[in-house]
Amino acid sequence: MEKIKYDYKNFKIGGGGFVTGFVFHKKASDILYARTDIGGTYRYDFENNKWISLIDSVTSVEPDQCYPLSIALDENNKDILYMACGDNKKGELCISHNRGESFETKSIPCPIHGNCMGRATGERLIKIGDDLFFASQTSGLLRSSNEGDSWDKLDVNGETNLTFVNVVQSADNRTVFVGTSGGNNMSENGGQTFRGHSLYVSYDNGESFVKVRQPDADHFAKSVLAGFVAQRSTFGTDNKTKKRYFYVTFTQTGKDENPDRYTCDSASVVSGKIFRYELNKQGRIIENSVQDITPVDVDGVGLSGVDFCNGMLVLSEIGEAHPNSIYISFDNGDSWKKILYNLSVGRVNFTVPYMKPEYNSGMLLVHWMSDIKINPFDPDMAVFNTGTGVFVSKNLTASKNDGVVEWEPLCDGMEETVHINVYSPPKGKIRCIDIVGDLGGFAFSDVDEIPENSFANDKGDRYITCLNADYTDEKPEVVVATPRGNWTGKTIGGVIISYDQCKTWRHLGFPYGLSDKIDRLCDNIKKPNTDSGWVAVSADGKRIIWAIAQEHEFLTDSVVYTDDEGETWAKSEFIGSRNYEESPVPLFIIADRVNSSIIMAINKESIMFISTDKGKTFYECSPSMMFEKPKSRKKLKQRHIEVRAESGKEKTLWVSFGPAGLWRLEFDEITKSVNCVHITKTNEFTLGIGFGMPKDGSDVPAIYTSGVIDGKYGFWRSFDYGKTFELISDDNQHFGTVISISGDPREYGTFYIASGSRGLFCAREVK
Repeated sequence: MEKIKYDYKNFKIGGGGFVTGFVFHKKASDILYARTDIGGTYRYDFENNKWISLIDSVTSVEPDQCYPLSIALDENNKDILYMACGDNKKGELCISHNRGESFETKSIPCPIHGNCMGRATGERLIKIGDDLFFASQTSGLLRSSNEGDSWDKLDVNGETNLTFVNVVQSADNRTVFVGTSGGNNMSENGGQTFRGHSLYVSYDNGESFVKVRQPDADHFAKSVLAGFVAQRSTFGTDNKTKKRYFYVTFTQTGKDENPDRYTCDSASVVSGKIFRYELNKQGRIIENSVQDITPVDVDGVGLSGVDFCNGMLVLSEIGEAHPNSIYISFDNGDSWKKILYNLSVGRVNFTVPYMKPEYNSGMLLVHWMSDIKINPFDPDMAVFNTGTGVFVSKNLTASKNDGVVEWEPLCDGMEETVHINVYSPPKGKIRCIDIVGDLGGFAFSDVDEIPENSFANDKGDRYITCLNADYTDEKPEVVVATPRGNWTGKTIGGVIISYDQCKTWRHLGFPYGLSDKIDRLCDNIKKPNTDSGWVAVSADGKRIIWAIAQEHEFLTDSVVYTDDEGETWAKSEFIGSRNYEESPVPLFIIADRVNSSIIMAINKESIMFISTDKGKTFYECSPSMMFEKPKSRKKLKQRHIEVRAESGKEKTLWVSFGPAGLWRLEFDEITKSVNCVHITKTNEFTLGIGFGMPKDGSDVPAIYTSGVIDGKYGFWRSFDYGKTFELISDDNQHFGTVISISGDPREYGTFYIASGSRGLFCAREVK
């Protein structure tokens, strides 16, 4: 059979996720890489001014490369790239000889994950001569002299949780600097807990280490765990004096008690420092040369990003409270100039709509600036990271003469937001509704059109991190969604409703007075960045059912409904094999697409309910067969599930159950039972389920899914209710983790993919 060709194209959002670090090649002017927490690694295409993802071949079954913890380059071969990544159970060294187009994979003998604490500290992987050094999160310092075939474990004063490794090579000496979290050598003094030492140096290639002077702990009263942690480092040589320096940034955490949390990204901070160390010709620290060169106005924030290049030293603040500042020095840190602070210092050109200050409480939406790098071949180009992508300056040297340094997003091609749900309405201007982490949601009328500011209140302040949305097939212009309130408190979580397909929104009232627990949950939802829950709307559009969130779940004891758009609420009742009020279980509420009286519910344990009175009363249903249950609560929470009600058909749900495959559930309201039809074969794996336009006038909708079918991973479609499937992707069309899928009911052969690593995709058959 002729292979079906598909074109997969990103909807443009731009950035949107946490970029954790950059590496320029020191000898090649066209090499720049960026790593992200969950979106893999990108290579910058200087000729076309855009980023190229290196994880398009990565699957949801083996997503390790989506989580790079560090990257390293070979200074003598610009085509070689090293990555340390993993899934928190194992570690991998990925080696590419073609700039990330393909990789050879070897083992690193420790767990690794690019989205754990320490993700935004300095590079942990470095290639120097024949040696690879890796500063791990759990197993201390490792060294390999055979390209990762085997590893030696080196002792850094017993510290296992490291932050970076940096090496300077001289003619007759190799100096190895290592930062640690100080978590293995903590001490008590006067009721205060202190971290162990955080900065060490080795003059014998890592065989032994000694402590390097670092800042003394301060702000004891504000810090549960006192003591500075080395964040990042860089080397620099003064052009006039030829003195060689080593620079290290430090940050001290505040309220966090866990020693593994060392304030490199989102944790609280109370102070930051930068120290300068002069090195002799052999790379050794010159005695009594250590100086604290912290800018005088750094107060209550940390310091992280640091780089020296072209005679310039740049430095970035970092902290939970933002905006933070960026500094530059032309005298090795003896004096500093501030070149970016909110909207008052520096100038930012907002080329990405959602980043505009008017949508973000009048502030500059940059935070978690853990890294900043200068292009070694272009002194005017510098890049810094944020929790929402990359920013670049192309006139950095203007600061020498007190000129205004200009910045703008550098996000073209970088799509690494976490997309939680995706929908395609059957009519209306909007073709794709995107529910996304952090940024709330977007409504797209076309794949090439960037939405201006989709999910916001009447003042333009954005909602963040919706979990789902719903609409009816008859009136898809009316949409309900469940966002969080933003970090500044300018919006609050709950249920919001739009009458113009996500262009404008109104916030519904809260269901106070139904129970003490629901009152407490409503109070909690009003806090910034707190889950709101899951929402459904009956097929006639007259009833909204809300499963209120509690600790990231939606339980049977807190499901409510309204017939007057939040003016009044009532509580749903769940009846079955246990008391679901006293012993609640999590669930997803799904409205029938045809019968307005039918509301269904299911959870990851395969407990199912049906309501025939619009969600007033839910009755537990007995399934005709049971899905395999996870063996632990942890595995249950991790189990991936997507549920869709089939349009045009009553009492029918389709469920993608991850390792359990794809199922059709047919509810019987009379017997309170469910006929469970296993669509895929045993041991076949699916992620996502969506319905699209039928083929050739048929009334059977297209079914789209992803996963392993017939022993092959990819995206699949079926036009016969899953009796047969067609593969519609190749080996470079996997895009990391897949969370949700929706077919387009109006355009044949088109479907949408909400990924957890590569953004939102529109997939169209190529004729």
